[in-house]
Amino acid sequence: MSTMLTLATLFFFSCEDEKGGDITPNPEDDLAGKYTEDVTLEAGKTYNLNGSMVMMAGELTIEEGVTIIAKGNTTSYIAVAKGAKIYVKGTAAAPVVMTSDVKEPGAWGGLVICGDAPVNTGDGGLSEVGNLPYGGTNKEDNSGSIEYLRVEYTGYVF
Repeated sequence: MSTMLTLATLFFFSCEDEKGGDITPNPEDDLAGKYTEDVTLEAGKTYNLNGSMVMMAGELTIEEGVTIIAKGNTTSYIAVAKGAKIYVKGTAAAPVVMTSDVKEPGAWGGLVICGDAPVNTGDGGLSEVGNLPYGGTNKEDNSGSIEYLRVEYTGYVF
């Protein structure tokens, strides 16, 4: 099992305010910042990503039919740090879609998941997205699960 799943790469880290407490963001609000408690994106709603959204702790739950639209041609990305978890609960009929308002390859940063399991390079490393540590000694590490997720137009390059 791979410790780090990278769906897109870039090198950038945003210094945002930490957001704690269980959060159910309002779709009219932009997703951005560092989150330290559980976040739920509600089924069937559309959310805007305008910058980095980093799960430092807690769980990010994305319910079926959610669409996340990243601000294109920016360093917008979603990252799940070591110890945090992501649960994408899309279905065949209502997948979760992470996309961009600019419909071209490399329009935004994408999704990166960092874990604590051993890696084949030894000590672990730092992710290209957000400079987050990954890798460790926990062979049973679990960063969550992803079902029916479509990620579009990622691969932003500096």
